[in-house]
Amino acid sequence: MTRQKDEQGIQSVHTALRLLEALSRNRNPMGVTEIARRMGTPKARVYRHLRTLLTDGYVEQDLETEKYRLGIKLYHLGRAAGDQMDLLTEARRVMQGLAGRYNLSVSLGQPIDEGVFIIDIVRTDSPFEISTRPGYVLPFHATAQGKVVLAHASQARIHRVLSAPLEKLTPHTVTDPEALRGQIQKTKLAGWAVAPEETLSGLNALAAPILAADGKIVATIAIIGTVQNLPKRPPRVLTEAILEGAHIISLALGYHEPLNAVRV
Repeated sequence: MTRQKDEQGIQSVHTALRLLEALSRNRNPMGVTEIARRMGTPKARVYRHLRTLLTDGYVEQDLETEKYRLGIKLYHLGRAAGDQMDLLTEARRVMQGLAGRYNLSVSLGQPIDEGVFIIDIVRTDSPFEISTRPGYVLPFHATAQGKVVLAHASQARIHRVLSAPLEKLTPHTVTDPEALRGQIQKTKLAGWAVAPEETLSGLNALAAPILAADGKIVATIAIIGTVQNLPKRPPRVLTEAILEGAHIISLALGYHEPLNAVRV
């Protein structure tokens, strides 16, 4: 029974996507009958999907003709996808350069409500397993990437994160809210953060913010390695490299302040 429901759910998603594609190929609004004909799908099924998509804002209906067109929500999704592709394109070159120069893995993350979502990683040969795979969500409190995000967050967001239960992932994870506030303040001043062995024993990360044209943080870039080759107090050459790399990507996204402004 569960398998049948899963198959029905998949078929329903497939139908909805085909419906959106049908609307996208026509410059003018379309009626239910025309959409159903082009899709080769029963009108009743097309109508049910249209009403759901209409409710969720993915399609709009002309009140006079009752025909349907793509909704503004899809426009915003397309813009977001384009922005992410721009970010990935610009960041990848910097990431490969850092990884090749220092023989350390480099990751790219984006802030979401739950933490920092890893969207890309450039790996180097290492006997140590790097856990931050694309699709992984890093917690704010126990990662360099998360602390960089909090350093650019509103006081309300910082309060929400620090008021929630802070999981102790390793013996080195900082779970005291006041201690974390101190780390966030230091990150604001330095422009970068580390989290030695706070997420995984033996592992450290050095992260910096990627900023958009309006100065808001849109992503993080981090060098990842063992505490032997990326110590708790990283050498200046690495902190300068991660700040410079983040700044290069930020400039490509429209940010225009000089590098020293990123350190404030």
